[in-house]
Amino acid sequence: MEKRVADGNWERDERPAAARWGNAWRSAAFAGLALLTSAALLATETLAATAEAEQGFEDAQKAQKAGRTKDAIKGYEAFLAGAGDDDRVPWALVQIGDLHASEGGIREALEIYGKAVKQYPDSVDARLARSRMMQLSSNALATAHEKVAAARTEDERRQAQWEVGTIHEWSGDLLSAIATYLDIKKTTTQDRWKKKAADKLSAIVEGRIGEAAKGPPVPDEERWTEIASLAEAAEFWGRAGEYHLKLADLAKDPEAKVKWRLKAARDLALQGQTGRALVSYLDVIKEGPKGELLEQAYRGAGEAYEVLKQWGEAVKTYDTYLEAAGGLEASAWAWLRKSRCQERMGSTDSALRGYHELAGKYSKNPLAADALLDAGRIAEDRKEFDAAKSLYTRIESEFKGTPQAAEATVRTLGLASKAAEWAKVQAEISKMADKYSRRERKEP
Repeated sequence: MEKRVADGNWERDERPAAARWGNAWRSAAFAGLALLTSAALLATETLAATAEAEQGFEDAQKAQKAGRTKDAIKGYEAFLAGAGDDDRVPWALVQIGDLHASEGGIREALEIYGKAVKQYPDSVDARLARSRMMQLSSNALATAHEKVAAARTEDERRQAQWEVGTIHEWSGDLLSAIATYLDIKKTTTQDRWKKKAADKLSAIVEGRIGEAAKGPPVPDEERWTEIASLAEAAEFWGRAGEYHLKLADLAKDPEAKVKWRLKAARDLALQGQTGRALVSYLDVIKEGPKGELLEQAYRGAGEAYEVLKQWGEAVKTYDTYLEAAGGLEASAWAWLRKSRCQERMGSTDSALRGYHELAGKYSKNPLAADALLDAGRIAEDRKEFDAAKSLYTRIESEFKGTPQAAEATVRTLGLASKAAEWAKVQAEISKMADKYSRRERKEP
């Protein structure tokens, strides 16, 4: 055996084996004793925690029977602190929720019920917690909506709306909460409420991102999908696009990858980054997606060209899609958009033919009514009022009860005055022409 000496080198240890190994045995013995002591301490602590938990459970039940709500809550909380995987944990959570609800603690109750549902989804008590949560939130929301309806000032209305959003948050329904806060942000006339709603929306989305970051440092499709959905609902298009691209990178299925990339392209478009969105749509088209994904890519690219006022490129895009779609009725939207782009280019005759062809080929499709309205508008611009009336009458007859029929009725009512005004203009023009003609005849 060798041992290290003062100068850092090694030399052979000539001592007897007993002398050489004695220290090692003693060290091992001490280490073993330390482990046993540690295990004993841990066992003692576990037993103590279990005893405290049992005592807390017993105290909670006694306090609950005696009507001492706060003491009962403390007892159940003490039980939960040391209960570990005890089967009674979800039941205790429901009891705490019920106790908070009995004291008017709606937020605390909803959060505790939600914890039971999330952490113990398959237990009988989770089903009970879900039922309690739905009933409590439903009652609280009904009260809050009554406050909204009864509000006399904008401030009262926004405060009541805020309560609605808060209840949705407490219930874990973040999408409904976001929808409520977004409505406040968009409809209020008061800057303080706009800012408050904007800050709340940011807190929900960024808060969820922060929670996800605390989890395992691995790609998480479920969490990323939730974050993307929340960001979309809040109209945080930058964040939505970021997570849609993460999901695209994560996806192994080519179709899923394209789906997420299209969503990210749409996020860019909604951010106002039309050029970048267009590039993304065109990149997807090059990969040859099928079915609905193909439609989304061509629609996105065409609409991007429209925003950029590149009408000719938009027409080409819609033409290419129509050819790929093979004349299916589902492609009627592209036909309509193509015709409208042609009209904006000044190719009114081509547009008019497109509108009539669309209405003829897909006569029962609601888009046929839109095409007929556009054709009627062109007829009005050309002072062909009888033709316009015929088109509007067709819409009223074939698309009864639709918004297009209602618009056709309004336009029809305005035709008589437009026709009379035009007749007056024509008479004036005729009178002036006749006057100049007589003057010319009088001149030598």
